[in-house]
Amino acid sequence: MDEYNIIIIAFSIILFLVSIYLFRRSLGAVEDFLNLQTNISIIATNDSTIFINRSGLKFFGFDTIKDFQKEVKSINRLFLEEDSCVSRYSHGKSWLEKIYNSKQSMAKIKIKTPADRRMDYFFYIQVSRLKGDRYLLIFTNITKLESDKDIIRKLADYDQLTNIYSRVKFNEMFPLHINRALSYNEKFSIILFDIDHSYH
Repeated sequence: MDEYNIIIIAFSIILFLVSIYLFRRSLGAVEDFLNLQTNISIIATNDSTIFINRSGLKFFGFDTIKDFQKEVKSINRLFLEEDSCVSRYSHGKSWLEKIYNSKQSMAKIKIKTPADRRMDYFFYIQVSRLKGDRYLLIFTNITKLESDKDIIRKLADYDQLTNIYSRVKFNEMFPLHINRALSYNEKFSIILFDIDHSYH
């Protein structure tokens, strides 16, 4: 080998090492930025978690990313089945891509309760595509909103005096039960009390 080839090989090695250094430095800057966020932020592929910020580690009860990765291979394994929520089975193996390609690039999820807490949590996750097969997931906690929505729904559906369905709920449910009885050829009975005009 002549001197010229040695210089080219040495320069190529230096260039390669510098590019690795710059890549790690830029990745470190992204991770530092995500660690400043109060929302749970995760960089993931469809089947693995690459990074989770401090808020996420704290929420799930882990000290390090490696501990989280050992216990939770893919974040969607923590999703629970619930009406109007994405579960671990909703979109199959390419779940991140399907959420990303949906109109809003976001989905509502119900997530497993961390071991030291007694309630389940609801989140909106917004999915943004990064390079390659990586995605950035931002979790916005909507548990309080879901709880308030359930309270309002119960107040609207039930009469406070009798604690039975209100007229609005009755009018919504009545045709469904009639149609079911007719479809399955079942007997159907109904007893109505008009408590507004009852006498003692």
